[in-house]
Amino acid sequence: MDSVIFRTVSTWLFYLLHIVALWLLYRGHNLPGGGFVAGLVSGSAFALKALAYDFELASPRLRRWVMPLGGIGLALAFLSGLFSFWKGWAFLTGLWGKISFRVFGKEIAIPIGSPQLFDLGVYFVVMAVVIGILFNLLEFEKGAER
Repeated sequence: MDSVIFRTVSTWLFYLLHIVALWLLYRGHNLPGGGFVAGLVSGSAFALKALAYDFELASPRLRRWVMPLGGIGLALAFLSGLFSFWKGWAFLTGLWGKISFRVFGKEIAIPIGSPQLFDLGVYFVVMAVVIGILFNLLEFEKGAER
């Protein structure tokens, strides 16, 4: 598409959609949302960017990391289940801990757990699948135009 307005808006929306995706990913292990919805939002941000700018320029750069990103996501999701399995519990049982540190003399504790790692893995897998589908559709459309 050759619209200056669409390109400008898509640049702003690209970053805004990623911020929303990170928020959904952060709150998703306790509330609705999580890795799947965040991956869909991030994937749609890349789809918007690919439609606004030249697909041929974006394709080689993104294709290099789409498959490894999906593999990393699968590995993270599987690894999140192994932590509880190594403790003798059922696979994918949630384990929780805290990371504590001091800021200006005040103790801050952030809860961290295996469900968050699972959500991060799902986020990577869904984002890679959405981008892969986008590339296949755009390549099919480009081949149909010829």
